[in-house]
Amino acid sequence: MGIVLFILGIFITYWVVQAALLSALNDHYKTRVHFELTGEWKPCHWNNKTVPKRANQ
Repeated sequence: MGIVLFILGIFITYWVVQAALLSALNDHYKTRVHFELTGEWKPCHWNNKTVPKRANQ
């Protein structure tokens, strides 16, 4: 029974980490695309990074 719970825990941990990474990447690319289209930098409330430099400047 212990091995089943261990394997189940590994799968649940993998699923949670994958969901978190996909969510973070999705938010990052939404912000990047918005910046490239409008020039407006809108970081999230927890992200105080400066405006990125454009490649063509």
